[in-house]
Amino acid sequence: MRPFKYVLSAALFCAALFPTRAAAYEGDGCNHLRWDVKTLTDAAAAHLSTQPHDTTVAAIVARNPPDDIDLLTRRIGSYEYTLWRVRVLVRGYRLENDGDIHVLMEDPTTHDTMIGEIPNPNSACAVSAYAAAFARARATLAQKGGGSYGRFVWLDNHYRSTPPMAQIEGYGLWDPPHARDAAANGAELHPITSLQWL
Repeated sequence: MRPFKYVLSAALFCAALFPTRAAAYEGDGCNHLRWDVKTLTDAAAAHLSTQPHDTTVAAIVARNPPDDIDLLTRRIGSYEYTLWRVRVLVRGYRLENDGDIHVLMEDPTTHDTMIGEIPNPNSACAVSAYAAAFARARATLAQKGGGSYGRFVWLDNHYRSTPPMAQIEGYGLWDPPHARDAAANGAELHPITSLQWL
């Protein structure tokens, strides 16, 4: 029988080589999958469209996703290069372990849902040129929640009332669905760069 310390060392070595997907969503975000894309600090960020294109949550969740979403590294397709603008019902939000604010958005007509994320503007991982925009969007969002960033701040009394309407702008991101009410095709708005209550 091999000594326990050697077995443990081998296990730790394998864990380092093959981290679980769940681990990529923990911590301060620095090891987050495609963190540079999600914070607009990737090399392609300088070439992104800055003119918002109007769309709907229903149209976004109906898009065909790329193959092998979980293997993506660089931006892919027009969806991730476009600044999208949607009018949505904001059902609630929560502060994630990686410092992002997770926003639950609903199409006011079809009631399809998807996720948007507002990054931490003070992240130690990378300084985004959009940090001020992230800070404004977070502050505006918190106005409806009494300034709170709780475990989950419901803005619709937990589906018992009509949530507030907002106009949101953000860049598209393909991300494997990992949250309740996420779009089945993996589409998100991440990062959200602007949020205005209507």
